Amino acid sequence: MVYCKPFDPEVVVSFVQLYKFMQEKFPNIQIFTDKWLIDEIKNDLDVLPKVFENKGEESREEIDCIITLGGDGTILWSSKQFRRQHFPPLISFAHGSLGYLCNFAFEEHQEILNKVFST
Repeated sequence: MVYCKPFDPEVVVSFVQLYKFMQEKFPNIQIFTDKWLIDEIKNDLDVLPKVFENKGEESREEIDCIITLGGDGTILWSSKQFRRQHFPPLISFAHGSLGYLCNFAFEEHQEILNKVFST
């Protein structure tokens, strides 16, 4: 599951980079994101991620990991989507001005995701 800072053109470009990397390196991993992002990237990708529809605990339990591109607000918003029993691990890439809660800079995404998904 990838959550992005809404309607930020720089974040959209970063998501496309991240998505292409994941598709090439880890093709068996399904990626979900918000509908607004699909509308922004539909001309940039041959295969689009699935739209995440938060329809209750069952849909949330399908998510094994959350990746955020944004800042602290994006992390807080994504955590609100999983406020019940199931809260998957969170990998946050800073894409804002502060990012106190963000673990990594986006420039590190390939290295970090290789470490996470190769084990």
